[in-house]
Amino acid sequence: MYRLASGFLLLLWSALVCGCGEGQLLISLVLPKDKRLDPTAACVSAEPCGTVDPRLVRFSLRIRDREASSSQEAFFDSPGELLIGRVPTGRPLDLELLGQSASGETLGLGRVFGVEVSAKSETQIAINFRKPMAYISAGDTLLPVDAAAQEPGLALIPEIPLPGLLAAAAAPNGVYLALATAQRVYIYGTSDHERLLDLPLDDAASGPVTCLRFSPNSRYLFICRQGARLSALDLLSREPQVKGSAIPGGPVQDDVFSAERSAYALLRGVRPGQSCQSAPASQLLQLGVRSDAELELGETISLPAPVSDLELDPRSGKLLLAQPCNGTIADLEPPQRGAAIPQALEGVTLEAPYDIAVTRDQVAIFGANSERGAVVIKSQAATQTLDFTVPPSTGGLTNLFF
Repeated sequence: MYRLASGFLLLLWSALVCGCGEGQLLISLVLPKDKRLDPTAACVSAEPCGTVDPRLVRFSLRIRDREASSSQEAFFDSPGELLIGRVPTGRPLDLELLGQSASGETLGLGRVFGVEVSAKSETQIAINFRKPMAYISAGDTLLPVDAAAQEPGLALIPEIPLPGLLAAAAAPNGVYLALATAQRVYIYGTSDHERLLDLPLDDAASGPVTCLRFSPNSRYLFICRQGARLSALDLLSREPQVKGSAIPGGPVQDDVFSAERSAYALLRGVRPGQSCQSAPASQLLQLGVRSDAELELGETISLPAPVSDLELDPRSGKLLLAQPCNGTIADLEPPQRGAAIPQALEGVTLEAPYDIAVTRDQVAIFGANSERGAVVIKSQAATQTLDFTVPPSTGGLTNLFF
């Protein structure tokens, strides 16, 4: 465990928060056991190598006050102990720590959501700090990719094997991975890729899993089922178990949160490899999510074309839709009722885009056939395309996420 220190940061944050609270926050870093996942180390194996990545030259701490709908950011450049004074107390704060290169590239990240700082004593928080990772589902394997590597590739970090793998997702807080087979769901830790939970799905008659999605606070995992069912898992429950609700008009192909307790489910989606001639136009179903993870069904919105994947662009707040049958990625203001007309994104060219992944400042569009894959990364600065060979042992690539 590392602690990060900077007297400059303490003074800067005190000035920024304007005397809004009396609490103090002490932040420590928990680094991955596998040093290939450790952003502070330049290691080529799982064992400690004693070499620090020379590209990691500064840290950025962002604290978002949910109630005030505001955030602040401060920078520091040396490892040690990070003590922050005069932090707002008795209200939920979201913390994000980024390790950056001199050019601002993110080399390491850690997040903690819903922190409440005490006014009576120093509040200690441990942040799991790891490399920014992309993951690609490939047959019976989840392939981790170091998204910050100077030479990205599919074989730099050991894969996660899971026979019968159907879907996978990463929690927004960066702590958990979820993987699912036909009748079971598994939770892994991102710091070392060790399995933490192994649970059966509810209602075996609902069929296999079609998608996984974490809630924005990373507490709940939502599980799409082929038999028109959406299930949920509370990861903070003392005895976690999967329970769900029937969804009219399913099956559910995907779902995405547009706010903390508001979501859209994608119905009648087109699957990779499915013929577009037989694919019906997709629909969106509005969902409300209660604190106990129970679902409230809302309006159904008609879309003009088959959609294979659904994401939320964090920059614009719009929904992003992969439309492989007409070769476009489109965006859409979160609709309320009736029919919706998405608008195609400009500058994105990919023959059959069927999967989208998003980060704070990038949108990645993924498409693949049996031999070649491509990722188009669109950011505010530029649009770039990464082509790669699909490993022959994977049986095809089906999903990309960060």
